[in-house]
Amino acid sequence: MLELALPERADAALFPVQDSEPPTLVVPSVTLEEFLNGEGFQEVDVLKMDVEGAELPVIEQAPAPILRRARQITVEFHDWMIPGTTERVESVKRRLRHLGFYCIRFSRNNGDVLFVRQDLLSFVRYASVAYLVRNVMGARRIMDRLLRSLFGHTSS
Repeated sequence: MLELALPERADAALFPVQDSEPPTLVVPSVTLEEFLNGEGFQEVDVLKMDVEGAELPVIEQAPAPILRRARQITVEFHDWMIPGTTERVESVKRRLRHLGFYCIRFSRNNGDVLFVRQDLLSFVRYASVAYLVRNVMGARRIMDRLLRSLFGHTSS
């Protein structure tokens, strides 16, 4: 069982933070290992984690062989939103790098992070995505926002 906090905004439930004030709801839960084994997944192409603050314990508690079943892991960390979790996020990122994943951050904060197994991507391709493609995409998003604010449309 897992306790979720229910904030006033109805678009998300959060893994409770210490001294959380919103009402909570207890729901059934499974570990990542139980889920993958229960569904019979020996390998997963993309493991997308957006579990509203529970990403840290999921990755911290998952055995290394379970995490390595994923070819790519995309995570929305909430360290920019949940005080005191920055070091845990950095520790989780170090753990995944140690397990053989490249780490590519697609946002200014850790709100959009991609981990790709190193055996699937050469260092040159990793570097081009991590430093060139991500920055070009980011510049385009910034330009689109600017154009939208000035003219009410995008460059697309």
